[in-house]
Amino acid sequence: MTELNSLAADAAHMAKIAGSLIRKGYDSTSTVNQKGAIDLVTDTDHAAERSILAYIDKHYADSAVLAEESGSREGTSTLRWIVDPLDGTVNFAHRIPHFCVLVAAQIENSLGAFETVVSATYDPMRDEIFLAERGQGATLNGEGINVSGKERLIDSLLTTGFGYERLFKANDNHAEYCRLNLVTRGVRRLGSAGLDLAYVAVGRFDGFWEYELNPWDQAAGQLLVSEAGGLVTQMDGSLADVDSNSILAAGTKIHSKILDVLASVSEHSVNSRDGLERFLPKELGDQLSGLDSS
Repeated sequence: MTELNSLAADAAHMAKIAGSLIRKGYDSTSTVNQKGAIDLVTDTDHAAERSILAYIDKHYADSAVLAEESGSREGTSTLRWIVDPLDGTVNFAHRIPHFCVLVAAQIENSLGAFETVVSATYDPMRDEIFLAERGQGATLNGEGINVSGKERLIDSLLTTGFGYERLFKANDNHAEYCRLNLVTRGVRRLGSAGLDLAYVAVGRFDGFWEYELNPWDQAAGQLLVSEAGGLVTQMDGSLADVDSNSILAAGTKIHSKILDVLASVSEHSVNSRDGLERFLPKELGDQLSGLDSS
C-alpha cells in the first residue's frame, strides 16, 4: 500500500509541475505546430512533458515510459509511466481553458502485461487534481468521489469526442452522437478525453464514449472511473485496457443502457429516429410513435 501511496504522490507532483508550466504557457505566446491536418502540438506540450520526464529520470530511472510527444522507452524494472502532458491541445491553442495533464503508473504482472495502479489527472486552470489508486478509490482534491447513480437515459448527461482522422474513418462517431443525443438530456463535446473521464468519475457526466483513443488518453481515466465505482468497457461491451480501440465509461446503472443504444446504431441511418421508443420512458416513446404515424 505504501508503494502505491508513494507512486500516487509522485504522479500528482509531476502533474502539478507540468500544470504550472501550462498555466504560464496559456498566459503567454505558445508556438503551435501541426502533427496532422487538425492535430496540433505546442511548445508548451513539449515543455510540460520534459518536466515530467526529468522527474522520472531522477526518481525512477529504471522504469519504462510511454509519452505522447517523445514516444516509448524500455525499462529494467516492472514499472511503466504513461504520460500525456497536455490533453486538450486544440483547446489550449484556441485559448479555451479546458485541458489537463495525465500521468499513470503501471506495474508489469506475472504474464508480462502492464496494469494501471495509480493515476493523476490535473486541471491546471481550475486547480483540480483527480487521483486514483487501485483498490483504494478515487479522490478530487483529497475528497472521495463516486460516479453518478443515474438510471434513466433521459435523465443522463453524456460526453464524447471525435478522432482527428474522422474524415477518413468509417467509425466517425457521428451516428452514435446523434442517436444518444436524442434519448438523453444531451451530449457534450468538450475536447479533452482525460477531463471527460474525470468528470464521469466525479458524477458531472453520467457516461463517456469514444473511438480510437491512445493509451495516454485513457490510462489515467480508466482507473479513475473504475475506482470511483464506474464501469469501463469497450463500446461493444468487451473488456477494455489502455490499448483498446474504443471506450465506454459510465455509472453502473446506466452503462448497459448506453451499450444498447450504441448497438442499435448500425441498424439505422445517421439521423434516424426509428426504434428510439425502446430507449425512452413510455410517455415519450408513445409521443414519438404518434409523430411517426401522423
